[in-house]
Amino acid sequence: MNRARRVIISLLIMGAVGFAVTSTFRSEAEEPTVDHWVAALKNEKWEARKEAAEALGKLGDLYAAENAIDPLITALQDQKAEVRDEAEGALVKLTGENYGQDPKGWQKWWNTFLEGGGGY
Repeated sequence: MNRARRVIISLLIMGAVGFAVTSTFRSEAEEPTVDHWVAALKNEKWEARKEAAEALGKLGDLYAAENAIDPLITALQDQKAEVRDEAEGALVKLTGENYGQDPKGWQKWWNTFLEGGGGY
């Protein structure tokens, strides 16, 4: 899928759930960044939070999404099961680890990972 099409689909999805993106993009061709998706994890609409977790999981690279790990761990405590499921899936995809929906297990792993230099 080409970049412009992915941007349009992302914008349509976010627009469908009421997520305001007009002021966050400098141009129509710019794709949402990790920071945009992290911010969407705090959206009042659960559909936007679910989409954000799913998008972060699709990055597939822990280092590209490093600043999303803590917010995804927090999302494991979301009141909506759909958001928790997507957050768990994203964490598994990004890290190759699996602590289910246990935020304490994930946080312990993440802290250990960072203390060990984060694989850098």
